[in-house]
Amino acid sequence: MKKKHNSGNRKLSSFMKHKLGRLGLACLAVLYLCAVFADFIAPYGMKDDNELAAYAAPSRVRWVHGGNFIGPFVYAKSQSRNPDTFRLEYREDAETPFRLRFFVKGSPYMVLGFIPGDLHLFGLGPGAVLSGEEGDLPVPLNIFGADQF
Repeated sequence: MKKKHNSGNRKLSSFMKHKLGRLGLACLAVLYLCAVFADFIAPYGMKDDNELAAYAAPSRVRWVHGGNFIGPFVYAKSQSRNPDTFRLEYREDAETPFRLRFFVKGSPYMVLGFIPGDLHLFGLGPGAVLSGEEGDLPVPLNIFGADQF
């Protein structure tokens, strides 16, 4: 006696026979997982902002400081206004490296709307603070640069 297959099972089995179909399904699965765990993957929370880093270029991740390998790190940036063009300019302070750390505590978030968390995949950690005229400010880690908001 022949088993009857519903059309959904036939479509799924024919889809899984194709290499591009399996590759597309794997890519979609990765993208959906990144969307669900976006707060964990991002170094900062959605509501975190740094008004002093408006329009800053991306932070350059470096590996060697002073001729010595110390692992991934970034330099803090200082902001100033060019008196000739009145544009904001950023300069890196190459004196102190701030190391990138994995699994750092950061801004609180909710996974799927009901699971609380404050662990982020990577970030600069709690010690990445600059003391200045405005008080203690965290060193920004701008992976893709910064905008006005």
